[in-house]
Amino acid sequence: MNIMLEQFLDKSPLEQADKFEIRQIFYMLPSEKQINFLANWTKTESFLLKLRENLIKEQEILLGKALDNIETALSNAKRNWIKRWVTDAVTNLRKTL
Repeated sequence: MNIMLEQFLDKSPLEQADKFEIRQIFYMLPSEKQINFLANWTKTESFLLKLRENLIKEQEILLGKALDNIETALSNAKRNWIKRWVTDAVTNLRKTL
């Protein structure tokens, strides 16, 4: 266990899942790359936080688009149902006349 890495992660606002992944990757790195990773922790952490923020924004955009698509589909379905209902009602009325 690398104490410096654990201290960085303890103070970091990164999500637990991200911290877990960082640990997994870190311990697979050769020693020299681990040292480089720790030396550049501030940049790496900032990059990861910005990446997470961008992912959240993208999720919100995609969710908004999905909701718009659902709303449009429901509106179209309702319009088609009303159209069929009116057509059937007119047809039945003509039959009775």
